[in-house]
Amino acid sequence: MNLSPLIDELIDAFRCLPGVGPKSAQRMALQLLERNRVGGARLASALTAALDVVGNCAECRTLTEETVCRLCASDKRDQSLCCVVESPGDVFAIEHAGSYNGRYFVLMGHLSPIDGIGPEQLGLEQLFSTVESGKIKELIIACNPTVEGDATAYFIAESLKAQKIRVSRIAHGVPVGGELEYVLRMLLLVAKLFRMDFMGEVREYTESPQMVYVADSHSLAALCESWSQLDALAVDTEFMRTNTFYAKLGLLQIGDGHCSYLLDPLEIDDWAPFEALCRAGIVEFIFHSCSEDLSVFLSHFGFVPERLFDTQLAASFLGLGPSLSYAALVLLHLDAVIEKDVTRSDWLQRPLTDAQLRYAAIDVVHLIDLRNQLLSELRERNMSDWFATECQNLIQTALNNEAESSWSTLYQSLSNAWRLSSDGLVLLRALSVWREKEARRRDKPKSWILKDNDLVEIAGVLSGTNTSGEQVSSARLSIDKGSLSRVEPSVVKRYGSVFAELADGCDYTQKIDNAELSAPLTPDMRKRLKRLQAVVASAAEAHGLAPEVLARKRQLLAYMHLMESEPEKGAWPSELSLWKKELLQAGFEGVLDS
Repeated sequence: MNLSPLIDELIDAFRCLPGVGPKSAQRMALQLLERNRVGGARLASALTAALDVVGNCAECRTLTEETVCRLCASDKRDQSLCCVVESPGDVFAIEHAGSYNGRYFVLMGHLSPIDGIGPEQLGLEQLFSTVESGKIKELIIACNPTVEGDATAYFIAESLKAQKIRVSRIAHGVPVGGELEYVLRMLLLVAKLFRMDFMGEVREYTESPQMVYVADSHSLAALCESWSQLDALAVDTEFMRTNTFYAKLGLLQIGDGHCSYLLDPLEIDDWAPFEALCRAGIVEFIFHSCSEDLSVFLSHFGFVPERLFDTQLAASFLGLGPSLSYAALVLLHLDAVIEKDVTRSDWLQRPLTDAQLRYAAIDVVHLIDLRNQLLSELRERNMSDWFATECQNLIQTALNNEAESSWSTLYQSLSNAWRLSSDGLVLLRALSVWREKEARRRDKPKSWILKDNDLVEIAGVLSGTNTSGEQVSSARLSIDKGSLSRVEPSVVKRYGSVFAELADGCDYTQKIDNAELSAPLTPDMRKRLKRLQAVVASAAEAHGLAPEVLARKRQLLAYMHLMESEPEKGAWPSELSLWKKELLQAGFEGVLDS
């Protein structure tokens, strides 16, 4: 039925957009006419202006209102590196990933003879002319991984065989048949990282690192004296942890930028000089993903460095994702591939194989260069002070994890703990602390002592009320009557008396706030969490940070809980650093006020 020619024309106009059918077009048109005429007028004005002014960049052919786009005109971009893409949308996707700093060439399509699209329509003569001028040293072909995209990439590579430039193509992370514009940010980063030479492989780090095996205390003392004159050392550990609570250190690697020193903890018996070096705070120790390394330091040596630089954390500050691997970071910044073929070998065996020694040495070869590059970028973005604070937080977290005073909160992370009564939580806390101590005493994994589900089951049964709601007179009597039938019998036989003693000895007058537990969120809490996450995303974008650097879900939930228990203005959870307060608090309070 034709109710209004103008409305019909507007609906039909929306249908020119990709993926918009009659119903979607109708909803868009009516939304603008019924509820947002100001937005409609703005859309019409912006669209008219863009159609009148926007054209193609004279150098890269992307869309711009200027003769030469801002990317081509920038003197901060690497003009020797050119990425060939199919559409301006691909340029937006790669720029959003934040991992590429070269120039572009936009084909505005792909080869399709049946549609009359050949090299001339794609502007390939212009591309080849730019290559022949000698301005470009490497051409990265980032065509979409479709049949047409592959054909276009192959044609370009074949046409440039005679030129003395590297022609490579992104090789991993982009799904076959996928459109580059819609690829997730980290997939696109991985695709850029693991590009390979067309018809070949990306270069591998094949140099033999200079390394020295250190197996006596006297040599270590001499090295520590020499290292104390440096400003930074690269550090990594190789350890085994299969059936123990504590990791067993098999090798400690130290790099000074010239040589990799492989320290044998099974032979060296005097670590005092190394401890003095770590505690002095003069030398900065460079790790990649230091959490497990710090745990090994504390369990084996009893100390951690006073200063550290974590390259994985630095990469996350710079928008490269929260858990970029060492190999990916080396490839991204140093354009080298490192081997990972002995990752899961036995590091406690002696002698270590040549492959193990080489692998261990390479793990610290690049860290100092990475640190220097990453630190420079952090300073350019005025993030170095924030980053230094987070590095210190990593040290403090490692120390807190070993402090017995912190074990009283271990129960909070157990799933289904929120189902327990207040008395059940009191006992669960006591059981969690006991299990932590027992696992450390026996040096066995915590799940080998008592599984998480069993902890919750025991706390629920023995805290005073069983599953049917009947009161029990004694924990021991309850156990003897089989109240723990759902717990493995061997566990009950071995630790039944311990469970009874803990249950009878708890002070059930204590009240535990179950808001700190991992309980399902109410609809209202989910809404507030999403709004807080939106504040984090907005602040992160404004300051060029990755959102996960500013705040994770667990930290946002801690903030929500704090605001419920201490609603006064200015309260801030200990889980979030004070520098984050300056960026987030105003937005957070706006969410709570609304």
